[in-house]
Amino acid sequence: MSDGISQNTQAILLLTAPLIVGRSSEGGEAPLSANEYGRLAVDLHSMSRQPADLLSPGAEEILAATKAGIEPSRLRRLLARGFQLSQAVERWHARAIWIISRADSMYPRRLKSRLREIAPPVLYGCGHASLLEAGGLAIVGSRDAEEELLRYADETARRVAGSREAVVSGGARGIDQTAMRAALSEGGNVSGVLSDSLERAALARENREFLMERRLVLISPFDPSAGFNVGHAMQRNKLVYALADAALVVSTDHNKGGTWTGAVEQLEKLHYVCVYVRSSGNTTEGIRALVKKGAVPWPEPRDAQALRAALQAQPSPTKMPPQSGLPFAEGLCPDPIADLSPRLVDSAELRAHSRRDMTTIAITPDTLSEQLLYSTVRLVCGDSVGTGFFFHTTLHGRPMPLIVTNRHVLAPSDITAIGSGTTIDVELEVHGHKLTLADGKAAPSGVSHVVRIPKHTWFGHPDPTVDLAVMPVASVDALDKELFRIGLMPGHVWPTERLRELSVLEEVTMCGAPKGLWDEIHGLPMFRRGTTANHPAIDHRGKPIGVVDIACFPGSSGSPICVINEGSYPNKRQTAKDGGVVFGNRLVLLGILYGGPVHNARGELEITALPTTAKITPVVPQMVHLGYYVKAREILAIVAELEARPVVADAPH
Repeated sequence: MSDGISQNTQAILLLTAPLIVGRSSEGGEAPLSANEYGRLAVDLHSMSRQPADLLSPGAEEILAATKAGIEPSRLRRLLARGFQLSQAVERWHARAIWIISRADSMYPRRLKSRLREIAPPVLYGCGHASLLEAGGLAIVGSRDAEEELLRYADETARRVAGSREAVVSGGARGIDQTAMRAALSEGGNVSGVLSDSLERAALARENREFLMERRLVLISPFDPSAGFNVGHAMQRNKLVYALADAALVVSTDHNKGGTWTGAVEQLEKLHYVCVYVRSSGNTTEGIRALVKKGAVPWPEPRDAQALRAALQAQPSPTKMPPQSGLPFAEGLCPDPIADLSPRLVDSAELRAHSRRDMTTIAITPDTLSEQLLYSTVRLVCGDSVGTGFFFHTTLHGRPMPLIVTNRHVLAPSDITAIGSGTTIDVELEVHGHKLTLADGKAAPSGVSHVVRIPKHTWFGHPDPTVDLAVMPVASVDALDKELFRIGLMPGHVWPTERLRELSVLEEVTMCGAPKGLWDEIHGLPMFRRGTTANHPAIDHRGKPIGVVDIACFPGSSGSPICVINEGSYPNKRQTAKDGGVVFGNRLVLLGILYGGPVHNARGELEITALPTTAKITPVVPQMVHLGYYVKAREILAIVAELEARPVVADAPH
């Protein structure tokens, strides 16, 4: 019966596959659903058992001990389908279709690490399976796309293939198939995730050449003979995104359809990859709505280097001058730097103030600036007050929100005290949430919440002189229960090459708690605006820092510095005939404010000898109306360091 299929895969097929082989497969016992098998897999894992053990002489003992909520008699009937499985395997092999399960070493690591327990128990496929590890750009869109959008998908896929990057797609007619055909025609590699009819696709003449050349792999989590099913098409979306490095939505309907559902799931829940949207041509309601949810306009990379940066910008760590409550280390920066981490100003009286006569207003985060409003927190550590913000990324394939701030906010006297795993008590003042009755999703409540987090672990930048630290918050239950947050994402961090598209004089926005000021009633930060003081693509004085012309005061440490354009923005790459203006939105996270120069940083009293008397003259430090920020790419350096740490435990088979 095996025909090269492992014992584990045989058991999983018997339990979960419909084994469609002509009419003989009609009726019979219903296979386990994905959720049912997931419960059984966890149960087997807890007993130190594998699926293959269910085919061993001791299977009855295991079935009697299982606590997965599935009748043992049903499991016995499914496991007894050996003859039917033999027929199915013979049919699949005759069509060059292979089968692998989560228990096999050939199972794609990207799916197992990102999807974990919801990864499909079995994958059917044809072609070279190693292509599934290639990553690349997922190009997705509507089935009934206009000719202009099909040409765009074709050109983009050819550009990706020409840069020796892979294309991932869902294989549906329209945008998906157009992108796949274009990439293959250009000599590229393609991974297609099908929701139906894998058997037919494996025999199709247009696929045969590319399958034999090992440039195309087609997979499906559903029986190779299964026909189209809307539910299967929706479930397939997770796999398309999980196999890619980034995703580009070329077209989508608004609030309906598989493309919309898959993109929104990534943006709001899964966060496997950065989701881009088409940035040229006429924008649609669906594209604009995805941008509001956090999608990023596609940068239209012109070469392989720019494309690779767009797919996964992971810069290597670099040194930068430190900033703390004490003076800078000697020689790193000649300017005296003001301490931007003030002592705590007690606001308990304000928090305790009766709100009976106050009207709270919940602002719906419809625009980019309003979304940034809910990204920022006021952070209190001992008697130090600063700013932090949420940054949503992934670690070991799992969504992982972080709070980002400066080291000196946490340890004003010694930033090197924040190492790679330092426990600190902090207090966060954030915006509360409420659950809407319509869909159960979180929405702004209009009121403030204070969350105290004792003994939670912070991770400093791998370079101890870099004034940056993050706190993973996925395990802090109070944050999910009490606050409304919209995090910035890796897609908002532009690589240096792409930052060249910005002007030397860009308007910037800073969001935080200057002088500790914060709306304690609504739990909202203050906005300040200024301009860049050096080009964002240039590292100031050879260090990974930038300079902005903006008023910076104590309490602003840790504030995100962003370029935010809503409606339209200038673009140097645009031609003169259209006025150099792009219609659309963009948000670029330039960095994290950490300091600012002053005339005199000591505040000493100097005695000046005059001709007839000695007079004490105070020397007062004065701000220069400039701020220094840590380049945003240094956040990714910390994420890369955390990613390199071993995973504690793997998911069950």
